[in-house]
Amino acid sequence: MIMFSLLCIGFLSCFLVGLFRKYAIKKDLLDHPNLRSSHLVPTPRGGGVVFPILLIIYILFLYFTNEFKPLYLYIFLPPVILISLVSFFDDTYQLAARWRFLAQLSAAVYSMVIIGGLQTINLGAFVIDFGWFGYIFIVLALLWSINLYNFMDGIDGLAAVEALFIFGFGGYFVWCAGGYVLANIIWSVAAMAAGFLWWNKPPAKIFMGDVGSTLLGFLVILLGLAGEVWYGVPFILWIILYGVFLFDATLTLIRRIMHGDVWYEAHRLHAYQRLQLQQWSHRKILCGIIVVNSMLAMLVLIGFYLPQYMLFLLMLAITILSICYLLVEKVQPMYLRR
Repeated sequence: MIMFSLLCIGFLSCFLVGLFRKYAIKKDLLDHPNLRSSHLVPTPRGGGVVFPILLIIYILFLYFTNEFKPLYLYIFLPPVILISLVSFFDDTYQLAARWRFLAQLSAAVYSMVIIGGLQTINLGAFVIDFGWFGYIFIVLALLWSINLYNFMDGIDGLAAVEALFIFGFGGYFVWCAGGYVLANIIWSVAAMAAGFLWWNKPPAKIFMGDVGSTLLGFLVILLGLAGEVWYGVPFILWIILYGVFLFDATLTLIRRIMHGDVWYEAHRLHAYQRLQLQQWSHRKILCGIIVVNSMLAMLVLIGFYLPQYMLFLLMLAITILSICYLLVEKVQPMYLRR
C-alpha cells in the first residue's frame, strides 16, 4: 500500500509539473539567462510549487484515514504553508529580503517550539550535550538550510537528486526505528522530487524555483529533528547525507566573508559552479555528485547499524568531501592568487 501511494505521488508530481510548465510558458514565468546563470535559454521556473500542494494533500489524506493524530497537522502544515507562500510570491514578485527572512524565522521558531530543540548529538564514542543552546541551534540550522538549499539549486537535476538521497535514506532509518507514518511522509517528499526530476534532468525543461528549494531545505532539518526526537534516529546521519550541500555552501560562504566579498550578493563560486566554468556539462557534474552521495550513503548505512563508529564515519565523510573540494580548487580556484 505504501509503495502504491508513493508511486501515485511520483506520478502526480510529474504530471502536475508538466501542467505548470505549460502555464509558466503561457504567463511568461521564465528564468532568462544572465551573467550568473548556468543555463543558456529562457526556462520556465517555479515548478517546485507542486511540492507543498502534494505534501499538504498527502498529510491531510493520512490524517482523515486515521493514520496519525492531529499533532502532525500542527507540526507540518503551518510552517510548510508559510514557507511555500512567501517563496512563491518571491518567485513571482521578487519580495524584499526582510519579508522572506521574517517568514523563515517565524517558521523556524514555530517548529522549534512544537518539536523542541536538539538536546544532544550522539557520535557513538561520546554524546555532545547542547542544553538550552539546542533550541537556538535548531532555529539557526533551519534558517541556514532553507537558504543553502536555494543557493545550491543551480544546475539541472542537482536539488532533486540531493532530495532523493536525503529523504530516501532518511525515511528508511525512521521506518526501521518504528516511525512508520513519519517515514511515509519523508518518502513522499522523495517521490515528489523523483517526479520533478523527470522534467528537471539535464537539459532541464523547468526549474524548481525558490518555492521548491526553500521548502526542501526546511524539511531536511525539520524531518531529521523529528526522527531524532521521536524515534531516536541520530540527527548526524541526516547531516552526513546532506554533506555535499552543507560542505560546499558553508565553506564557500566562509571563504567569501574572509575574502571581503559582500556575502549576500549572488555569485558563481560554489564548487559545482566552478566546474561548470571549466566546461563541465550539467550531466557530468550531476554524475560526480551522485557518486559522492553514494559514498556518503554507504557511510550512514554503516553508522545506523554500527553507531559506535559514528565519529569515525563522520570524520571519513568530512575527509571525502574535503578531497573533492580540493580537487575542484585545483581545477578551478575560487580566487586567483595575486
